[in-house]
Amino acid sequence: MKDKIEFYKNYFYLHCLFFLYSLISVIAKTAAQLQMLSSKFITLCFAALILLIIYAFFWQKILKKFSLVVAISNKGIVVFWIFLWSVIFFEENIKFNNILGALIIIIGITLVTKNDK
Repeated sequence: MKDKIEFYKNYFYLHCLFFLYSLISVIAKTAAQLQMLSSKFITLCFAALILLIIYAFFWQKILKKFSLVVAISNKGIVVFWIFLWSVIFFEENIKFNNILGALIIIIGITLVTKNDK
């Protein structure tokens, strides 16, 4: 039972890390819409860099808990988060093919993760 709780806790941490990674895309896209080398542009690029450093640090930590294959296959969930952010922050439209692709990725994650339990 304790191992199962630890297993789900580690998956929660892994997906929190992917959530953070997806937010970096929002910051980068916001920066890309600004005047190059403006103070806001530089601030957002610096924030993205700091978050990438934090992400890289915790990515190395989480790899001690999962095989690389499982961790990388779960990274596909970032596509879902980026779709969500594109609708919320940038008012973009998502097409049927985007949803279908995201579902295929989630099914793949489920299949790979199922064998890891």
